[in-house]
Amino acid sequence: MRNFFYFRLALDNFKKNARMQIPFLLSSSLTVMIFYLVFSLSTNEGIGGLMGGNYVQQLLGFGIGVIIVFSIIFFFIPIRF
Repeated sequence: MRNFFYFRLALDNFKKNARMQIPFLLSSSLTVMIFYLVFSLSTNEGIGGLMGGNYVQQLLGFGIGVIIVFSIIFFFIPIRF
């Protein structure tokens, strides 16, 4: 009985704040997908074997840092509101 109460309370809260939470969830999942894509490309051994592949991996490594900084900004700004 008690678990159902908390589930219903959470569902009502999500319905009331869906206008704020749905864009946040979409942008969060998109940020995680982009991070995983860039990270997997930067650690791929096949790219390192190509001509100029080391430079590409290094550039993607810098891109990971940029994605992390923007992810932190995107994840913590909505908490303030």
